[in-house]
Amino acid sequence: MDTTVIEIISKLLDVKSSEISLNSSFRNLNIDNMDLAEIIVLIEKKLKISAKNDLYDTKTVGELIEELNKQILKN
Repeated sequence: MDTTVIEIISKLLDVKSSEISLNSSFRNLNIDNMDLAEIIVLIEKKLKISAKNDLYDTKTVGELIEELNKQILKN
């Protein structure tokens, strides 16, 4: 899951995935709400899931992945 999310963010931002860590904040990565929405849509398509709105409250890459894992385990 970590690699998938980081790869999606990396492609969207056009940065090396090695520059993104679980501790990377969306603010430091210059990810705004529109970017986050796009990231979530790409994750949903890649993983073939329907994510809940809680993902939009996350502030770091790690929080996003943690929330995704919670949602997937509930299903």
